[in-house]
Amino acid sequence: MNDVKKLLDDISPTFCLAKWLYVQIHLPHGLTQSCYHPPAHKIPLEELEQDPGALHNTKFKIAERKQMVLGKKPSGCDYCWKIEELNNSKQISDRVYKSSEEWAVENYDYITDNEYNFNVKPAYLEINFSHACNQKCIYCSPHLSSTWYEEIEEFGPFKLKTLGKKFNHSTTITEVDHLHNDIRYLEQQEKLPFEVRKENKVKKKDNPYVKAFWKWLPDIYDNLHYFRMTGGEPLMHKDTYKVLDYALKYKNKKLQMGITSNFSPADDKLIDKFIDKLFNLERVKSLEHFMLFVSLDSIGKKAEYIRSGMDWGKIKTNIDKFLKLYEKPATVFVEDPEDGTPSHDKDGKLLWKEYIVGKKAFDDITTLSEIGEKGVIDKLPSEVIGYEYEFTYNFWLYSCSMSFINTFNILSISSIQEYLRFILKLRQKYNGFRDRQMIWFDLPILENPNWLSVDICTKDFLQYMWDAEYFMKENSIKNTSSLVGFADFEIEKFQRNIRYMEDKIYGQNNYIIQRKNFISYIDQLDKRRNTNFLKIFPEYKEFYNLCKQD
Repeated sequence: MNDVKKLLDDISPTFCLAKWLYVQIHLPHGLTQSCYHPPAHKIPLEELEQDPGALHNTKFKIAERKQMVLGKKPSGCDYCWKIEELNNSKQISDRVYKSSEEWAVENYDYITDNEYNFNVKPAYLEINFSHACNQKCIYCSPHLSSTWYEEIEEFGPFKLKTLGKKFNHSTTITEVDHLHNDIRYLEQQEKLPFEVRKENKVKKKDNPYVKAFWKWLPDIYDNLHYFRMTGGEPLMHKDTYKVLDYALKYKNKKLQMGITSNFSPADDKLIDKFIDKLFNLERVKSLEHFMLFVSLDSIGKKAEYIRSGMDWGKIKTNIDKFLKLYEKPATVFVEDPEDGTPSHDKDGKLLWKEYIVGKKAFDDITTLSEIGEKGVIDKLPSEVIGYEYEFTYNFWLYSCSMSFINTFNILSISSIQEYLRFILKLRQKYNGFRDRQMIWFDLPILENPNWLSVDICTKDFLQYMWDAEYFMKENSIKNTSSLVGFADFEIEKFQRNIRYMEDKIYGQNNYIIQRKNFISYIDQLDKRRNTNFLKIFPEYKEFYNLCKQD
């Protein structure tokens, strides 16, 4: 990590490879950003008409790259600057974490050997095709979730407070009314998805950003190291499966692909459809690796409250379905080896892996060894040579992994140890027979809306974090195993969240209004959704009452 930081500093103290190589593209909205921290900005259609690469290389982003080369700090990257300023700059920010990842550091020379303004082919691509989603996460918005959009259309925006001027010519800053998740405001700011904009509802025009993406993809596909799809809920959108089919047809064996999903779509058949697509990618070895990112901020009823529309039982079933062994019937025709003589080992056992499998099995699997590598058949008797052989094909998604994404917010804190215990149990259950770590997690810190961020916590909340930190250390790889326990870097990133909370809690400014908003927002939410916050989170009663008093 320090070596990479030195490489970055050799260019400038603010240099970040993600600004060049990482791109998030919100196709429904026509927005782009470099990683998920900076605010997304508009992709000018006039730039896109000239070059579909403008999905990434906008004039705005090129100007930010110039700033970094000159050692200046683009304001949109404040998330990292704040982290680096903690504890005398000893904290490692995502600027360094992301630049240290393989897809970034391998392209260091590619970026630094060129001028800042060249047309970069990204190594890390993250896109979403639609805002269609069956959940209403507490911190989400109608421009990112169709069910949120429907709720706001029914009930209107949330009535909250912010700091500002009550009158246009006033110099006094005071509390003023603020409408949260206001569709009219989002429309004015051109943040609504293409399909729900007034001018497109009737005309049903094709999204030009989606069209540009499919035009751009063949040009950048071979350069990609990582390709991630988000939403909305990506399993609900046809273009997600179109991407998986594209990957099946055009192999990129260095590519790591991922999908961020709530993994509990309303239609259960979509899970099976998705897993079947992954199986096809697996059997022809089209990718290096596939990562399923499961959005999950807590467990049980708390998770269902935070992510309205979630069914805890359903998501647990789907997680098990992804991680477990599968059984599929298959029929093969077994031919003699080329020399006509069956091969045996020193003990006289038939070496069945050497025999050729006919087309009746799997179209793109040509040898038994490709099946046998995964240990799916113990033996193939010699008497079946020249005959069809029926067997049950036991397989798992060997080159696939799962990572849980906890968008770390104020409601995640009280259950954080139980959340980690859930992950630990999954590792104990599923990692052993694969002999590799395939279950991960991450805790990105929620910044907005700030009345749901950890910024408004009291000191009491830190005890939950300290207890969870102790739990992680007690169950580290040193005390368990590398396939089960928490790795050093996982503990370090968790400790970073603690340091962040400590800094915010002990240096709080202007938090009173956000605590008021927290109460107001929760109360309005409960009324709309017929829920009861304190019934689900009884441990927050003292904090709830404190916010009432502020």
